[in-house]
Amino acid sequence: WKNKKVGRGIGAIVHNDKREFVAAIAKRISKCRSAVVMEAIALVEGLCFCRNTGIVGLIVESDAKEIVCRLKQGSGFPFDVEILLEDSISLSREMVVSDFVHTRRTSNMTAHELAQAACQLEDFEVWLEVPPGG
Repeated sequence: WKNKKVGRGIGAIVHNDKREFVAAIAKRISKCRSAVVMEAIALVEGLCFCRNTGIVGLIVESDAKEIVCRLKQGSGFPFDVEILLEDSISLSREMVVSDFVHTRRTSNMTAHELAQAACQLEDFEVWLEVPPGG
């Protein structure tokens, strides 16, 4: 994480239980100074994206180990991400999230690449049924 004064981005990908592509979003986020806060924003944005597209019954995967561990505990959130993680828990109940799972970045490269590409967007881009570059 490098604290540059440029836009940041988040990327989220939705797969079904067969690991087939369902949807994805890349969104530019401005003025975020912390990687942990950006990961929490990505989680909230991903859950909101699923809610807005009618996707429920989720297992949320993230390469942000600290965020995943805190969500599994359900409390003791650091002050700088407390509201975001509480929103994530509230959304996860609404979206019927069965689990939060940590995954290695190497298993999450497409979302990472979407986040990097999002830095160049004006706002956001969405893919439904056909993956990015597909």
